[in-house]
Amino acid sequence: MPGLADIIMEIFRKVLELLGRTTMFSIGAIAFAITTFFFFLELFGFTIEGGKIVRNRYRWDSTDLALMAMGAALYGGALTATAGIPVIPGYTWFRPGNALVPVLGLFFGLPGCFGAALGNLIADAFGGYLGLGSTAGFLANFMSAYMIYKLVKDPSLSSAKALVDYYLWGVIINGLVVAFTISFFLDLLELLPPEVIWTLFFGNVFFNNLIAQGILGPLVVKPLWGRIKASGLYWKDRLAE
Repeated sequence: MPGLADIIMEIFRKVLELLGRTTMFSIGAIAFAITTFFFFLELFGFTIEGGKIVRNRYRWDSTDLALMAMGAALYGGALTATAGIPVIPGYTWFRPGNALVPVLGLFFGLPGCFGAALGNLIADAFGGYLGLGSTAGFLANFMSAYMIYKLVKDPSLSSAKALVDYYLWGVIINGLVVAFTISFFLDLLELLPPEVIWTLFFGNVFFNNLIAQGILGPLVVKPLWGRIKASGLYWKDRLAE
């Protein structure tokens, strides 16, 4: 009986055969470029609003820094907890901790996004996965939280529209962007055989997002929303006027 890794590899082998490595690599290059652009845009204090690049309104006071550090610690710890269940040793593992990404993006905004990036780096370091590929993992985890922060407008997930937005941008497209971003980087640096990258690795990253953020994510977000809002930590309530 085939294992989960065999099933994932077979599904994405068919995708690879259909699209071809060149197409997959090209899509990955675009995803990596977009991810890198938004990371540095926000890092230098800018954002996009109404189709224009403007200054963002984060104060980056002690609370924002604390939220970023807390997010990094919690996310890094959650990921490290299952680092002993590798899918590709040295590169990726079973990651139910990805369920915290929606919390970081939806509730804490940009500090949460940077926290997700740092948390993934922490998990790579403590889980034995730190390497050149961690660069792409750092950027991709930022982008995973960032897409949810920017594109899911109702953090309570209490309406049908909010759930559609969440599953579209926070799960399906999110998982594809993350998988393409990291897979492109691994292929560019020839860190793994291309067939492994675009089948087993790509598929594992996508399915990790699908399971953790698609199933576990809302179960974490919904009970916490009221408390986060009441505490004054919701990112929209903390922006400078």
